[in-house]
Amino acid sequence: MSSRKPQVGDVIQLTLPGGRYAYGRVLRDANVAFCSETTAEPALPPTGSRDYHFVVGVYDNALTSEGVSIVGHDSSQAPEDDRPPPNSIGGFALGQQRMAPRLDPQPQSVPQAPSAR
Repeated sequence: MSSRKPQVGDVIQLTLPGGRYAYGRVLRDANVAFCSETTAEPALPPTGSRDYHFVVGVYDNALTSEGVSIVGHDSSQAPEDDRPPPNSIGGFALGQQRMAPRLDPQPQSVPQAPSAR
């Protein structure tokens, strides 16, 4: 098990209160996708599975904190594997649901302030 900063595709392990182990695959944009499957034994991640229970955004220091360890690397099977899966947005007032757009950062030009004379 490693204590280095996790990279995209790394699998982290967390110990759950009942003594079981949960696994999350590090994604782009500060997200971790936690697998639905947990194990009774440590260091047995479900490598290759994309059956995620939930995806959560995390701070970098959360991935290097005590109790979090890297137990493997799960290489991408497709380019979209490194991004969080799409989510749906519910319109509670109207009873409608639609897919949230995937936010791809696009380079934007920054307007320059006029120079002071």
